[in-house]
Amino acid sequence: MATTNDVWFLGGPAPAEADLVLFCVPHAGGGGVGYKPWSAMLPASVHVQPVQLPGRETRAAEAPDFDPADLARALAARAGGLPYAIYGHSMGGVLAQEAVRELMRLGEKLPERLVVGASHPPHVESAWIGRWRSLRDEELLEEIIALGGTPEVVRRHPRLRDRLVRVLRADVGWLSGYRLPPAEEMPRELPVPIAAIAGARDPIAPPEAMAAWRDLTSVGFALTVIDAGHFFHLDAPAEIAGLLQAGPAPARTPAGP
Repeated sequence: MATTNDVWFLGGPAPAEADLVLFCVPHAGGGGVGYKPWSAMLPASVHVQPVQLPGRETRAAEAPDFDPADLARALAARAGGLPYAIYGHSMGGVLAQEAVRELMRLGEKLPERLVVGASHPPHVESAWIGRWRSLRDEELLEEIIALGGTPEVVRRHPRLRDRLVRVLRADVGWLSGYRLPPAEEMPRELPVPIAAIAGARDPIAPPEAMAAWRDLTSVGFALTVIDAGHFFHLDAPAEIAGLLQAGPAPARTPAGP
């Protein structure tokens, strides 16, 4: 029987042979469809569960706004007690780590690992986000298309173009307003290992910026750099699936300053 949580995901819950659920959170302006090919690139024991945020693809009729607490509740319900990991790309990495914080507030089971790809850490200032907020719609669209990851047909199709701009505006607004919770409310460091994957040619989240994700875990951190741009989860899915299957396994963070 379908529940209200089901709208957050593409495909059904994990089958009996699965022993790990891999939730995949999309980038700004993106949806979950791009993660579907990952299922064929990972073993049957890993159930790839694309996350579908409001306002895009199968949820295009909804307003493109989201509450991380709603996502956290949906993740906990869909995991169904199975071990799980979360992959978040670009904005999806920031949203995923906030969802982990919401899971902590709710007292729910936490993921085995958080993997962030091409994601600028939320506690490090990004010149891109502020600039994107100031761009006109056409300028914003052209910059996103130039980064890759957006079909050229979007530029030529007024309805698709307007829909993408609408979602981008909401996502950029969320990113620009997001702040880590105050230390007195919750520690900055999550009790979850973080693995970061950075593209060597990524202008948005270069490796030196992504290294700062180590500040947000008290358990372990690993950074892997690949020869790629920003949208490598779409351009090189087999390589990313291989990394997810074999690692990158975060090493324990050394104690001390």
